[in-house]
Amino acid sequence: ADIANGSVTLVLTSESVFGCPPSTDNITFTFQVSPVAAFSSTTACSGSNTSFTDLSSTTTGTINSWAWDFGDGSSSITSNPLHPYFGSGTYNATLIVGSSNGCSDTLTQAVIVNPVPVANFSPSAGCENTPITFSDLSFISSGTIAAWEYDFGSEISNLSNPTYTFNSAGTQSVTLTVTSALGCSDDTTMAVLINPSPTANFAYSPNPALVGENVFYNDNSIGIGINTWYWEFGDGEANNVENPIHSYDNGGSFDVSLVVTDANGCTDTIIKNIMIALPPVLPSGFTPNGDNENDVFIIRGGPFNAVDFKVYNNWGELVFSTTDANEGWDGTYLGEPAPMGVYTWTFVVTLANDAIVKESGDVTLIR
Repeated sequence: ADIANGSVTLVLTSESVFGCPPSTDNITFTFQVSPVAAFSSTTACSGSNTSFTDLSSTTTGTINSWAWDFGDGSSSITSNPLHPYFGSGTYNATLIVGSSNGCSDTLTQAVIVNPVPVANFSPSAGCENTPITFSDLSFISSGTIAAWEYDFGSEISNLSNPTYTFNSAGTQSVTLTVTSALGCSDDTTMAVLINPSPTANFAYSPNPALVGENVFYNDNSIGIGINTWYWEFGDGEANNVENPIHSYDNGGSFDVSLVVTDANGCTDTIIKNIMIALPPVLPSGFTPNGDNENDVFIIRGGPFNAVDFKVYNNWGELVFSTTDANEGWDGTYLGEPAPMGVYTWTFVVTLANDAIVKESGDVTLIR
């Protein structure tokens, strides 16, 4: 009630023990209106400025002083300060405001500071023209990392563990920016050493080769410190010497691959095709009866660069002749089925390696 009235008078009366008249004194107290302390603060990331805004008010006079205690040992006397917290967590910030009538008020509020992730990734080295998988090693003390941005210079990736290929050797700059679920971010730039990759190459001879013939493979790869070779010959067999020797049990076309690796672990691969030829052979008999089994007397094997194939009857008459390696005798002569019996043949075959094979023999025609 006294405060509501704006003032109060106190009366002091003193009396002696001797019965003398008492003495009285008065004093009047006038009550001033105190300010009301209030403020707001932003939720910031560790290391970034938290913005404090004074919201204090008074009905008499003006507010003319501010004393801030940020709860981390720092203070300020400005009305709307900016203050960075260098650790995440909750801080108790206190504001004391004073007004022109000499009154003051105090308010303490909690201020939340969010953690900042620490950006990091690997590796710091890779190989030219070889896909490199970058692994995120970033850390955050609490909460989660929600976004990643890798800047490779010519391309941006938002994957946490992207794969990228550098097409030239040297030092490349890669920047990773990570952002937490609360919007706090950090970035790091790493110099990634891109080692030059070797260039795989090889030669082989003879080409083409025959079944069972040794093929000599010679490594012609270019690179510094090549120390590993891995050959696959296309027939299910492999070798890891620098200059292998290999033979084939079957004819045909085979893809031969060589993978070379240098001292930095960089690799390169090359694939070349080799033709393995079968020597020419002929059956001792055939049955041209239209059952699609052994109906044609034809030179088997190959591939051949050229053939000269002839068949004669018992009287020495030429009954069949061809220079087409894919053509054989169907057992006819002058458009009619040739009689059963023994026929002689000759051929001159030029193999794929230009070797010439000349042979003769006989075949039995059976119906």
